[in-house]
Amino acid sequence: MISFKEINGPKFSKGDNFAELCSMIISSYYPNAKSIDGRGGDKGVDTFIGEFEGHVQIFQHKYYLNKLTSSQKRHIAASLLSACMYHNPYKWILCIPKNLLPSEQKWFQNNLK
Repeated sequence: MISFKEINGPKFSKGDNFAELCSMIISSYYPNAKSIDGRGGDKGVDTFIGEFEGHVQIFQHKYYLNKLTSSQKRHIAASLLSACMYHNPYKWILCIPKNLLPSEQKWFQNNLK
C-alpha cells in the first residue's frame, strides 16, 4: 500500500504533488490527456481527455486523506456540478488517495448520481 501522507515532488504542496502524480498516471494510460492549471478555478477539471465542446472525460484530483468532512463532501459535489454545468462530460472521475469508509461510499451513492 502506498502512503500519500508524505508525498514529495516538484510542487510546493502535497496536494499539488498528488495532482501532478495523478496527471502523470492518467497520461501514461491516455497519452492525449491534458491537465488544467486550476488557479482561478478549474470548473471541476484537473485532467481531461477529449474536447470540452464535445466528447470529454474529466478527472478531478482532491488530496483528502482522512475521513471526509462535510466541507470536503461539499467541495466534491460542487466540483462535479461545475464540471457538468460547464462541460457536460460523459464521465467524471474523482481521484482521492484513500479507500472510502462504508459511510462515505453510501454518501457517494446517495448524493452524486
